[in-house]
Parts: sequence; C-alpha cells; structure tokens
Amino acid sequence: MSVRDEEVHVAEVDVVEFKNAREFLEYLRPSADRWWSQRSAADYVFRGHSDVNYLLVPNAVRRSEEPIDLDRIAQHLQMITPGLDEVTAVHYAIAEVMRSLATVARSVGIDQVAEASELNDPFSSFELQAQLQHYGGNTLLLDWTRSPLVAAAFAAKDDGTTDICVWALNRDKFGELGMLAGIRKDGGSVELVLQDAPIVRNRYLIAQSGTFTYLRSHNSNEPDKIDWDPLERLHEHSAQCALVKIVLCRSEVAALRELLYRENISMAHLKPDLGNAVQVAVQRCLRIHS
Repeated sequence: MSVRDEEVHVAEVDVVEFKNAREFLEYLRPSADRWWSQRSAADYVFRGHSDVNYLLVPNAVRRSEEPIDLDRIAQHLQMITPGLDEVTAVHYAIAEVMRSLATVARSVGIDQVAEASELNDPFSSFELQAQLQHYGGNTLLLDWTRSPLVAAAFAAKDDGTTDICVWALNRDKFGELGMLAGIRKDGGSVELVLQDAPIVRNRYLIAQSGTFTYLRSHNSNEPDKIDWDPLERLHEHSAQCALVKIVLCRSEVAALRELLYRENISMAHLKPDLGNAVQVAVQRCLRIHS
C-alpha cells in the first residue's frame, strides 16, 4: 500500500493505492474509525468507478465524442426556443424525459413510478429523477452509497483494462458544510447537496444503501457551467480535504469480486433480478476455470 497525503489547506484529493484485494477490502471496512466521527455517526458516502480515470460528474453533462440522446433533445429545444441557453436547455430536456417516463411506465402497468411535475425543473420531482438515474437515464445526480463495500462491488462489476477505485466523500468538509462561497462568475455560491430519495418505490435503493448528490447554485440567476464541473475540480475551492480516492490494480478485481461475494455483496444482491444473477454466476465460473 502507498499513501499520498496532500496538504489539506490546498484541498487536494487524498489518494490511497492497493495492489492486494484483501488489503483494499480491509481498508474499506464500514466499521473502520476513518469513516466515523466523534458524533458516533458515519461521515462519508462512497461511489465505485470501474475506471480509475472516470470523473465525478453526472452523466447528463459528461462530455463524449458522440452526443447522447439527452444532448439531441436539449439542442432541439434550443432551436425551437429563441434565447434558450445550453444549461437551461439540459434542465428542460431532463424534465421532459421525466414526464415521458411517468407516462410510458403507467401505460404499461408499472405503477411504482413517482409523480411527474409540469415544471421544467428536474428537481421539482426529485424522486422521479432518482428513479430515472437508477434505471439508466441521464440526470444531474451522482449515485452514492453509505456502504464502502457496496461501492467496491460497483467498481468491480465490469471487466476492463484500467485500475478501479472507490471514492469517499465527506460532504460536511466540502467547503463550509457543502457550500463553496463566491465561486461562480457572478459571485454566487455553489452548494453540494446530499439527499436521500424515498425508498418505497425503488427497491434498488434499499439493497444499495443508496443516496445522491447534486450541485445547487445560490445568490445567482445566471446559468453557469460551473454546475457541470467534476467534483474533483470544485474540490480545489474547499479549505479542507473532503475526497479520498482508494485505488485497486486491475489484476486484483476478480479476487475482490470473490471476497465481496463471500460477504453477500455482488451485483445480484444489489440489483436483484435474474439477469444480474446470471452475470455473477458466469463471473464466478470463469474465476474457477481461469
């Protein structure tokens, strides 16, 4: 294990690297003192990335070579709405997809879907935006979990070539209780909001101990793409270190999956359906025969 401890006054991310799956898992233990404060409360939430280079940015505003479907909707809204800026167009597009989701789901007999709002604000129906996020849609939310082992399972779920990582976030240390004052171009502030969604209509949230973050601007009426910045970049404005990146080398991922399975943690446990059970079963057989 190697640790790079940054000076917290410049709010650089702490990076902890492992070459062994057991040591990685031991570091992530939910009971470890590092995740707890003197208030006898867990201070951190966690997120797993199957690619160590993946940024902490919502999928709705993650830039790629090819535009995603949401981009196409937002671009058309700009074409038909004079003066509509790009940031607001993305908000309108997400809200439109949310309304469409509610309509389509109910038309095929799926009643476990939240109510849609007629407002062009994705956060006017947070529960529905959370459902859209959890079932593969593009939103302004980032998924997190209160369990570091669940985050490890998401990091290890795919085969690939890069190392994997688990991010640990202490939201209260991110700026001043999540608030980064005066960092917008117009002098406004940006808040990192940590919010749970109702679990009654989303069984995955229960299995995954899931929660969400999103960015909210204050004292500003002007659209600003700073709301689309990765958390790593915004973290540079924080006075304290609030992010820890725990890295495991790719060669240990299969071993990590097996260790997590012994703890009753796998994609079959976290997204309980037959498709994920098949995927986990095949992965376990491949490990035995490789």
